[in-house]
Amino acid sequence: IKERKEEAKSYKEYLAKIVELSKKVKTPADSPTYPKSLDSNAKRALYDNLGYDEELTIALDAEICHTKKDGWRGNSIKEREVKYAIRKHIGDDDAEVDRVFDLVKNQSGY
Repeated sequence: IKERKEEAKSYKEYLAKIVELSKKVKTPADSPTYPKSLDSNAKRALYDNLGYDEELTIALDAEICHTKKDGWRGNSIKEREVKYAIRKHIGDDDAEVDRVFDLVKNQSGY
């Protein structure tokens, strides 16, 4: 009986952990893993994909928001301007610039 109760207790603890993890997935802004300055899904996506560099994330987000124009997706000239803004912060690695650009392009926050 004692063993069964211990198993039930550990299962309860397991379920509590699952509930906590699901809350973090549902509202990642409340997760302690993100700095408070990352207040949008777009910033958090950049942060996750730029080596968890908060300064780079904030600078790149500001640059993109300043550079992008209305209807920039699908317009090659406007997209090129956004890529240039990314390149200013990422460097001349074309593959990395393209990877970050694709990430930005797929974020509804931009």
